[in-house]
Amino acid sequence: MATPAGLILNEDSSHFFTSRSAREMTREQLLALVDQYVGTQVTQLFFNPNSQRTSYRSQVWDPIWEHGKQNPPGDDGGKRWCANARRLDEQGLDPYAIWTARAYEKGISPWISMRMNDVHDVGDPTSYIHGSFWAAHPELRRGHKINFNWADIAFDYGQAAVRDYHMKLIREYFDRYDFDGLELDWMRFGYHFRPGHEAAGNRLLTEFLREVRNLADAHAKRRGHPIKIGVRVPSRPRTAEALGLNPVPWAKAGLIDLVVVTPFWATSEFEMPVEHWKQLLAGTGVTLAAGLEINLRPTPKVWPKYPNNMSNSAETVLGAAAALLDRGADQIYLFNYMDSETTVDDPADYPKILHHAGALDTLAGQVRRHIVTYPDTLPDGDPPGFVLPAETKENQPVRFRIHIGAKPAAGTAQIVLGLGDEGLLDAAALTVKVNDEACAPSAVPAPKPIHPMARQIAVFDIPWGALSGQYNLIEVMGGREQPHQIVWVEIRIVPRHSGE
Repeated sequence: MATPAGLILNEDSSHFFTSRSAREMTREQLLALVDQYVGTQVTQLFFNPNSQRTSYRSQVWDPIWEHGKQNPPGDDGGKRWCANARRLDEQGLDPYAIWTARAYEKGISPWISMRMNDVHDVGDPTSYIHGSFWAAHPELRRGHKINFNWADIAFDYGQAAVRDYHMKLIREYFDRYDFDGLELDWMRFGYHFRPGHEAAGNRLLTEFLREVRNLADAHAKRRGHPIKIGVRVPSRPRTAEALGLNPVPWAKAGLIDLVVVTPFWATSEFEMPVEHWKQLLAGTGVTLAAGLEINLRPTPKVWPKYPNNMSNSAETVLGAAAALLDRGADQIYLFNYMDSETTVDDPADYPKILHHAGALDTLAGQVRRHIVTYPDTLPDGDPPGFVLPAETKENQPVRFRIHIGAKPAAGTAQIVLGLGDEGLLDAAALTVKVNDEACAPSAVPAPKPIHPMARQIAVFDIPWGALSGQYNLIEVMGGREQPHQIVWVEIRIVPRHSGE
């Protein structure tokens, strides 16, 4: 089965139920969810039926609406999720059976995506979202002797009971649904083994994957078509290996067909080393997808002063996609890019993304922004991987590298800098170069959005001849004794079509 080009879109386990009213819990509305992606670049829809509970009546895990000893939901979204999932069940409507069948009808490849270790709301151990198995077995958590943060409270896959518990749901998915592939989402929430036990954990997961592969092959014979296996893992090979999530040996052993490299949640990561992944996976035949998150932050230092989320726009998504596809990604994977609520802020941006972000030829003429961000998932003990905020010093430049993908044949480009309030806000004192050529202050307005931690925005024109395809070196130097605090750096490109 050939790998389709284009976009993969993940529909999570709560979005449909929280974003629709009770009267919209109908077969027609279930079909409409799929139908909206017909004619776009979405070639695969990944339907996620579970967090710690399932959004259908599972026989092996707790359904979201049966609370048992847990507290019922207190927020409106949680109430809608539970009530609407129950309403569909009472009508005999299984959304995942309906969605996968409809996707097949419409020529979109349906997958099931399973969250392997979801720990939403673990700050409240009585929350309705937690499964009874997790609540009853604190000894099965990876940091049950520590409990400093959410990662400590996740399941420990080093324990056989945890692996067996999750394998039950995998078996149910294969038995219950017909789909082209099963994704094991190891990035919800990314930490699966006791600290220091990750290498042994990877060996355990290899055997776990072998069992999943055997199940897929057996059910492929029953279904009459191949069934692929995918994994969602950290953005960087070293991080994935250090967390026990190294997909390279899985690919070489023929256990998987798709690798999605991605950040966790805090920000989209524009600088994922896709070409390195391609080298490691060469010869395996595995598809490599680059995952984009909905959030956009330049640095983890935004907290606690600026806690609010900032979402990507069409221009920032198209910038990330253009660079990642140019670096060798086979597909772009959209996570938290659903049709409402958890999505881009401007509704007009959604169709632009769905129709342009999946292929280099449709990206070529689009305005795009390339932002300096950071990897939000690192192994415990690793040094932080962010370059912002940065501080200018008199006659000593700070430097940034930005990959823009292929350079358009013609157009204009700007450097956009954001200055933080812990330094000078007078941009007139700055000297900016790109690839060792001076950039003059620009009359072009600053693009939106820019993170609110940038208190002053400065835009500089890049001489078109100075701009390079792939990497560009930006140098920023302050001319005053007092420093500037740089908190935002981007290259914005506006292609010019022939004849303009």
